[in-house]
Formats: sequence, C-alpha cells, structure tokens
Amino acid sequence: EYLLARDWKEVPLKELVESRFNLPFFLINDIDAGALGEKFYGRGIKVENFVCIWLSETVGMGMVLNDRIYFGKKGFVGEIGHTNVIPDGAICTCGNRGCLETVATTSFVLGKCREGIASGVYSKIVNLCDGDKSRLKIEDVIIASNNGDRFVRNIFLEVAGYIGGKLTDIANILNPEVIILRGSIIDGNSFLFENIERI
Repeated sequence: EYLLARDWKEVPLKELVESRFNLPFFLINDIDAGALGEKFYGRGIKVENFVCIWLSETVGMGMVLNDRIYFGKKGFVGEIGHTNVIPDGAICTCGNRGCLETVATTSFVLGKCREGIASGVYSKIVNLCDGDKSRLKIEDVIIASNNGDRFVRNIFLEVAGYIGGKLTDIANILNPEVIILRGSIIDGNSFLFENIERI
C-alpha cells in the first residue's frame, strides 16, 4: 500500500517491518549506524566513549557515550559538518557560510584538484585521470598524495587544518577515549591522517 514515493509521509516503517518479519527494527541515520558498526565490529569494540567522524561528501559525527549510542533530543546530534570554520566563507548546503563541509569533503578536494589541472599545475593526478579532469576520482587523489605529490598534499594540508582544529574542540569538549575517522576522503589516506593527528 506504500508503493508511491508521494505516499511516504508519516509511514510507520518501524511497525511495518517488525510486524512483517517479527524482528526488532531500528531506524537511524547513516553516521550513527556507522558509529554502531564501529562499536560492535570495528575500532570501538570495548570502548565506552568514542566519536566516529565520517569524511566523504558530507562531514558527520556519531557518538557513543557511556557505552550507548547518543542521539540527542531529536536525533540531530553530531552535525559537525555544519559548524563554522571560515567566517564569511563559501555558502554551505545548509544555507550558512564557511561550514566545515565547504572545505573538508570529497567535492572540495576534487574541485581544488580540477582547478589545478585546468591551470596547468604539475601533478601526478593528471596521469591518473588521463588528463581528463572530469574523470578524476578521490581514490586517484589519495594515491597521488600517498606517493608524495606536492600539489595534492598541499590541498590535504589545508583540509587537515580544518578537520584537526574541529577534532581538537571535540577532544576538549567530550574527552572521548578514541576518535575514529572513516570515509572516502580519509580511508587509506596516510598523509591526511598523519597531519590531522599532528594537529
């Protein structure tokens, strides 16, 4: 009975799934689900207090406090991507200016790289995308960075500064045992990770 997208308003999804399959069902956002995954299967095993930061097309944070996932009052906790890092910076998707998401996402890094390719900068990423900047992927950029590409590393140094500064605030405010970093911009990116850790 709920087949059309326009009908998906006030749908009791939890109750529908539980009654259909006779199993407990929980509905949470992707970042909190990632934090729970880390809690039960990853770096959060046996850790009572940690935050999991997701760095990809968005920047989000899931929190496990006192051995339980923390949702806040209405489930909107952990919107670190929409905290300010550059006063009067670029407009964010949320409508504010200078949010972390404007300077620490996959699209930011790829945009900076494509600008560099267009201006003729020397970088290994040109070879990795066969000179076609539209085919450039974040995996190409990470490979170039891990192989010492100066142009790409300068971009990641900028990103590390923004992320590292925010993580310093989180460490001082929440005092977690562990901060876990995951997502397409950080997974396998040793240079970015080392510089965030240094900051």
